[in-house]
Amino acid sequence: MRIGLVGDESSHADALAGWLARHPDAGARLTAVVGPTRGWEGLDVVAEPPDLVGLVDAAVVLGRDGSHHRGAAEPLLRAGLSVFVDKPFALTSRDAAALIAQARAAGGRVTSFSALRWHRGVAGVSPARPDDVRVVRVSGPTDPASPHGGRAFYAPHAIELALALAPGPVRDLSAHPTREGVVLRCRTSCPIEIRLLGQEAPFRARVTTPSGARQAELPLGPDYFDPAAAAIMRFLAGGPSPVAHAEVLDGVRLLEAALRAEACPGR
Repeated sequence: MRIGLVGDESSHADALAGWLARHPDAGARLTAVVGPTRGWEGLDVVAEPPDLVGLVDAAVVLGRDGSHHRGAAEPLLRAGLSVFVDKPFALTSRDAAALIAQARAAGGRVTSFSALRWHRGVAGVSPARPDDVRVVRVSGPTDPASPHGGRAFYAPHAIELALALAPGPVRDLSAHPTREGVVLRCRTSCPIEIRLLGQEAPFRARVTTPSGARQAELPLGPDYFDPAAAAIMRFLAGGPSPVAHAEVLDGVRLLEAALRAEACPGR
């Protein structure tokens, strides 16, 4: 399977390339890159995402700025390709819905997910029975001054972790700016609170069950992206996405609410 790379400035581009090099049995390899910011030995270089059509079988969009993701992925989906879009999938619900609609209309496939859902520490806070989850609280780092969309660049990690711990349709959503960042509250199968803090804050998860609370800090090690790389390749090879479109859309709704609350705190 020939993979096209759109956006190579993220560390995830190196992590994915490294995973593919270590797993030739996956039957996939990077063969083309759009507008690279550095040298890639042996890859075809093209100027724009549509130029990948005919050169690759699938694509990964790894650009850091989520406001560019719709423009990068849409022409590839229009051509019927399978596309993984790194976090953030999009910055607005409108763009997120448009990408999913384009995939469905043209026979392409699209998904997005955070590597944090496979963090080793998640098992330590997840009860054996999902129905035992009563409250989920997650916090994580964000950088309001990031040139890659402010808090949007890192916020999807904490948002998706919370939705993975308490799956279900999001309702009763609210977002409030604080001195430390932004607090999101909603309900799925139970109440959820997500605190988007400063860039030095660690990822933390706390799950309350009938027997008490489980909590863990989730540091990102050098190989934290490996499970996501494996999941990306399974999806691009035709397998199901670990995250349903409804959950992808809910994650963008939460992100959109956080950004709006910070931009217009009085509304």
